[in-house]
Amino acid sequence: MSEPFCFQMSISEFIENNFKEIRAPFFAGIELTAKCNLHCLHCYAKNGIADSDMTTEEVYQIIDKLCESGTLGIYLTGGEALLRPDFFDIYRYAKKKGMSVSVLSNITLLNETHIALFTEYPVSEVSTTLYGATEQTYEAVTGVKGSYQKFVKALQLLQENQIPVSLKYVTLRENYHEVYLAQEFAEQHHCRMMTAFSIYSAANGDPFPLQHRVSPQEAFHFDLHDKKRNAFWKQKAQELYLERIGKKEKHIYARKEEGYFYPCDISWHSTFISHLGRMQACTKTSYQSYDLLHGDFQTGWDFLKKEFRDKKKSFACLQCEKFHYCEQCTANFLCDNHSEPQIDPFYCGVAQLRYDYIAHEVKKIEEEE
Repeated sequence: MSEPFCFQMSISEFIENNFKEIRAPFFAGIELTAKCNLHCLHCYAKNGIADSDMTTEEVYQIIDKLCESGTLGIYLTGGEALLRPDFFDIYRYAKKKGMSVSVLSNITLLNETHIALFTEYPVSEVSTTLYGATEQTYEAVTGVKGSYQKFVKALQLLQENQIPVSLKYVTLRENYHEVYLAQEFAEQHHCRMMTAFSIYSAANGDPFPLQHRVSPQEAFHFDLHDKKRNAFWKQKAQELYLERIGKKEKHIYARKEEGYFYPCDISWHSTFISHLGRMQACTKTSYQSYDLLHGDFQTGWDFLKKEFRDKKKSFACLQCEKFHYCEQCTANFLCDNHSEPQIDPFYCGVAQLRYDYIAHEVKKIEEEE
């Protein structure tokens, strides 16, 4: 292999470029614990805090089974993964198996010892969440005094040691007013940041986190005023116009058109293992899982294919003309309602606003032409 291939192409790019059409478990998430040192308003994992976590040896068993299945990369998450006293041992074990390892953490517990670990055994990325651009807002969300300063200190520590780090801004009613200030924070710290508006019900279906979700109008306002988001939708309008006049082949969403109950790429290149050792199609599908601790990986992988990948069933989203503008998720709907999908008005509202905007942009392009 050439040097640029080895060091400049990420595993995800490699898979996308070479194995896109092959169903294989290239990636996996492992939830080391449901426990956390923060008390975030919207946390979907709160109801699992009392559960027992896998032992160190059980986590090793899971890693072994993932390796044997051909998994190339994993991410360690929680709860808060750094809470586990055996985190260092688990991380080293996965790295010595030859795996690419990322860590999802609130980083408020991160210290020099973690930096030494990530330096000796290079971490692919540390992904963390910014809950507010100011101390007051951040701690209003996390519910823990002093957590903001710990977060900032850890972020600086990661960057000083040139450890790859990415930010996510989970937008809530309580921090929406700082969504643009958060972007400035990310720019000042030279971090790429994803801004998210999706809030999920708790893992057991309790809808309490949804009360913190912003309105569809507030979410769409960001689409309009964020430069990157606005450019994205304008590009979509241009592509739609070219499709209409026959200068571009119409994009087909195959799984939607073929009537799959889960029209996303669920259980195609990845899986998720809960803190109880349950194998899931994704983080949100705890309602249908396989006991990987006491079973073999291939049986679990086949189970996910049958229960998620191959399942076909008609429901409203598959016939909706606004599907392309929506962030609908069958798993979210099932978690929220414990039954067949009942369409969430939040996603419908955002999709309608985007649909109307795109129609307006296409009309402008047609008039200019």
